[in-house]
Amino acid sequence: MKILLCTDLDRTLLPNGSAPETTNIRLLFNELIDNFNIKLAYVSGRNADLVQQAISQYGLPQPDWVVSDVGTSIYKTDQAEWQYSQEWENQISHDWHPCGFRDIESQLQSIDALVPQPPIHQNTFKLSYYLDLKHDHKPIFKNIHARLNELGIHYNLIWSIDEPNKMGLVDILPANATKLHAIEYIAKLQNLQPEQIVFSGDSGNDLPVMKSVLRSIIVKNAHSEVMTYIERLLARSRESADNIYIARGQSGVGNGNYASGIIEGLIHYHPNLEKSILKISDQLLITSDQ
Repeated sequence: MKILLCTDLDRTLLPNGSAPETTNIRLLFNELIDNFNIKLAYVSGRNADLVQQAISQYGLPQPDWVVSDVGTSIYKTDQAEWQYSQEWENQISHDWHPCGFRDIESQLQSIDALVPQPPIHQNTFKLSYYLDLKHDHKPIFKNIHARLNELGIHYNLIWSIDEPNKMGLVDILPANATKLHAIEYIAKLQNLQPEQIVFSGDSGNDLPVMKSVLRSIIVKNAHSEVMTYIERLLARSRESADNIYIARGQSGVGNGNYASGIIEGLIHYHPNLEKSILKISDQLLITSDQ
């Protein structure tokens, strides 16, 4: 069965958090992508340039798709050529009509706690802010919702935490431009069923996918706030228990952090891969106690 693996980058596949990475685990990840019937999509808050930078810096395999800017941009990749999806932009643009980026920015400008992120982290359909964790984000979000509702637009407010920098991240997106909607768009283009898709993530902007019917993996090093939310969700929803897997570092392919957790989740959802994965793992001297 063809598998579409959709993975977040920072602190999910990329080992740029505080948790340790299992030795050689990205080599194993690359082997799986190269030698198994797995299509790969990077689904990231990064823009396209920063995704390309990560691929080079960390020696990642070239993907088949890139979902960047928290779902607001999609690229179909063909070796070194990335083809931007104008069709996707056209779909999501209706949610903010008749307003645009500047209208929304102006509407939120007087909320002092919101600090605009640099231009590199903004685009036509992604308005992004920093929010210091000293602030209680709930009343601030209530204020944001009230102001945006006055504009009559359809939007999503995404909250996540940059744990290494100890900073809150706030993204305002069109309602149909989350990571989930972008993955569903790709799946439709590829005629894929939900059971053929596996997603891995670690932070708040991954939650729309994790709460959906798609199969999700939470890497062991995920942010504690996200882990707590998911564990509560699992406790009250039998359906979620079938679609969410929390990596624990118990599969024989490393400690469950980053790529190790992704591979552990793949084995959980596709146990027919386990024997081949463990064989390659042994060749690369990957152990479960790292």
